[in-house]
Amino acid sequence: MKTLTIKWQRLLDEKNQTCQRCGSTENEIEKALIKLKQSLAPLGMEIVLEKIAINFDTFHKDPSQSNRIWIEGKYLEEWTNAESGQSACCSIYYRCKG
Repeated sequence: MKTLTIKWQRLLDEKNQTCQRCGSTENEIEKALIKLKQSLAPLGMEIVLEKIAINFDTFHKDPSQSNRIWIEGKYLEEWTNAESGQSACCSIYYRCKG
């Protein structure tokens, strides 16, 4: 069976919680996974989701590393020929660092 690997990373606080924006991404990824599994199973493909937590130091150095998605080792933006958004993030970071 072939495997399609999707990785998603986000900032987690000490209670393993993330901000609303990353939480929304997680919900959408879970929905997409269901559809992908249904669509690709007849082709003999397994979908694997790896959730990666980043720490405050990593986030502080480069906030764009939070809420990042890779498919087979390439950023989602590479697959779609798009650019990632630059919205303010992250309520957890500011709450815990304050």
